[in-house]
Amino acid sequence: MKILLEVPTSKAKMMIELLRSISFVKVAPLSKDKSRRVDDLIEAMAEVGEIKRGARRGKPLKQFLDEL
Repeated sequence: MKILLEVPTSKAKMMIELLRSISFVKVAPLSKDKSRRVDDLIEAMAEVGEIKRGARRGKPLKQFLDEL
């Protein structure tokens, strides 16, 4: 299982050291670029959830493709 944690920069070193001290945990910090992509995906999934719940309206596919 993979878990994404968001930690303040001032506490990151301590958190990484703590996690590395646990034998069954693998630590792999994300680059800024990958972190941005993960944030974008999380935001996109939240938008999809809002559309499914009816809290937000989706765009027709043709309109979406025309905007690209």
